[in-house]
Amino acid sequence: MNFDKFLNFNSRCPICGEPLTLYFQLLDSICFRGIPILGSSNRSYRFEQFKCIESEFNGEYIDIDFMESGTTVRFSSDKMKDKCLEHQSFFFFLCNEDGFKEKSGYSSQYYEIYLYYGCYHRASVVLNVSKTESGDFIIKPTLKKSSKLINSDESFCLKRKIDDLEKIYILSISYEEKNTMLWYYTCNDEQAKDEKYTPNIFEKKLPLLKRRPNFDLEDRDKLFSRLDNWILMS
Repeated sequence: MNFDKFLNFNSRCPICGEPLTLYFQLLDSICFRGIPILGSSNRSYRFEQFKCIESEFNGEYIDIDFMESGTTVRFSSDKMKDKCLEHQSFFFFLCNEDGFKEKSGYSSQYYEIYLYYGCYHRASVVLNVSKTESGDFIIKPTLKKSSKLINSDESFCLKRKIDDLEKIYILSISYEEKNTMLWYYTCNDEQAKDEKYTPNIFEKKLPLLKRRPNFDLEDRDKLFSRLDNWILMS
């Protein structure tokens, strides 16, 4: 995986233009939020606990340098290092922090990403932290077949309102699974106020798109028309 290309694939949401935030997720464990380290040309980040917080790691952090050839990882303590070695992980970008919706699990807090609020989500392949022969720590893809991918997937939420009816389209492109998913539903003003409202969601599975959609505002109507055609043809 080319981490430099992953990091610089985009820095703003293709839907609304807002800056993206980088996160580092340990599978079944802590989610860290990344903060660019000043003077690093946006190639180095400090990751601190953000969701699924574990109190024993309060004040701990991970520093990661992203380079075209790979990554270098530094830990605030051996305890933090051991934690990262125990879990597989992945990076993701999210447009809007409101997309995090916390859920109560049987033993701990966890979250789901709600694209209606999150707007745009982009994730890396699954990764492992490992130690090199020289004693440095790096991050590399778990599966060799994923090593050439820039992104594992991208998900977009597009909305438009006609009178009092809001139309919601969620498009998810999986570069690993080589497919595209489209979800669509509607909601009027009265339904939006009803906490018990459950929309009738249209779902369609498509092959991997040959070309990434154009999300530019001046072409947005063409994109909505294309999505509507996919729905009508089903």
